[in-house]
Amino acid sequence: TFPFERMLAIRRALVTDYLANDRTGRTHPPETVEFFSAVASLCSVRVLTRVSPPEELTSVRLRCNASWEYTDAVAKDLGIDLSKYLFEAPGAEAITR
Repeated sequence: TFPFERMLAIRRALVTDYLANDRTGRTHPPETVEFFSAVASLCSVRVLTRVSPPEELTSVRLRCNASWEYTDAVAKDLGIDLSKYLFEAPGAEAITR
């Protein structure tokens, strides 16, 4: 499980890298509303599951139900090295970056 804030921090890092490598000259990140909509969609199809109580609004915790292999394959298709954003990958030593 992980706190929602952790997912927001990873998104922020991805957006920062995206903007730094974007050759179109864009200076604004993809819309935050789209991100929250995507999270809601992932919850509705149970890729993500909320594990904190519904009344807990300040420290929401989630669990990813997708396998590491699936998640890594999707990330690679998008050109993202997950090891850069995760402290520890399943079956691997702690990543220090």
